Amino acid sequence: MVLCHFACRRAVLHINRVSARCQVILEQQSSFASKEDKASLPTRIKHGKKLPGFKAIDLLRQHHFDHQSLIGNSTIIVFCTKEEFVHWPVDFLMSFLQSSWYKIDGNIYIILLDEINKIKGKIPRPEILTTDVGQVVVIGVAGDHQLVRKTMGFSTTPSFVELDDLGVVRKIGFLNDMQWQKRSIRG
Repeated sequence: MVLCHFACRRAVLHINRVSARCQVILEQQSSFASKEDKASLPTRIKHGKKLPGFKAIDLLRQHHFDHQSLIGNSTIIVFCTKEEFVHWPVDFLMSFLQSSWYKIDGNIYIILLDEINKIKGKIPRPEILTTDVGQVVVIGVAGDHQLVRKTMGFSTTPSFVELDDLGVVRKIGFLNDMQWQKRSIRG
């Protein structure tokens, strides 16, 4: 009985330590956006409203999808250029993807805002797709990157949006490329 008590205590302490570490990592990467930061957020994406329309191509499966096809599961969409995506430090990128993965029941879409002919057939950072979180990551390229930028109202990228299962925006944020940290607006 005493051994069982100590084993349970050890397990609870281990869980508490791991939980505390994860909380610290998330706090380091996440904070509320300041007034200046809010100016960098997309102007046409509104919290509590449907995401403006866009079309993209899944680079791995080579099929087209749009904002309507994301309805049914909670989803995170990251809008960035190929250059931004390729230059993110791997530890930061994996931490962001893994922390995002636990918040949703759908996929994480990384939509590259570049010309299709510069990217088509070449998946940037394919090693991500072989990780544990890779099974839910979809790397795509916007059908018309200039139209998507205008439709969403991007003043800066990378930006991310979290959608609920009805396609309604629940979180809007951006990934600061200078500090490599996530900042978000929570509604």
